Amino acid sequence: MLFYKVCLQENKETLPMYEQLGRTDFLIGNCPNSYAIPYSPEYFAKWLNKSQIFSIFIHDSIKQALLNNNKFYQIFSISESLKLNIIDCQFKNVELTDVLEGEDLDVEILNYVLKNRNYRLLKATFRSENNLIISIKRNGVIEIDERVLEKDTELIKNLVDILNLGCGVVL
Repeated sequence: MLFYKVCLQENKETLPMYEQLGRTDFLIGNCPNSYAIPYSPEYFAKWLNKSQIFSIFIHDSIKQALLNNNKFYQIFSISESLKLNIIDCQFKNVELTDVLEGEDLDVEILNYVLKNRNYRLLKATFRSENNLIISIKRNGVIEIDERVLEKDTELIKNLVDILNLGCGVVL
């Protein structure tokens, strides 16, 4: 599995960060300022502490994506059109079986829970139409099967944009 931190570069007058750094390993959305950076907690923290990288983050106003229940609700609402099937969720301090109260895992049930209960969703895991795994975490990290990069590139572009810019960018 590969991990990426989703980021949005708000300063559109400068080159996207990946071009400034000559990096080819970023996932890039349909919008060039919407991208995801290869991620591991230890590496990312050290990388961000480098003065050149930190300076780019400040100057170009690069924001790290963070998700709340409302953003997950939006993603669930369009998951069918993205051809993503929800297969698992992780909530803070409560088991999924308790959240579902005997119901099957379903987008409609999850959206009801997100709107009407005080459960905090931490992670949602989906299966793509090519049967590959994609997880989205509350901290803006996406976890993907490396074969997704070969078989579901349009899906990844759309997902990066949705996490940064909202659902309206792909509808």
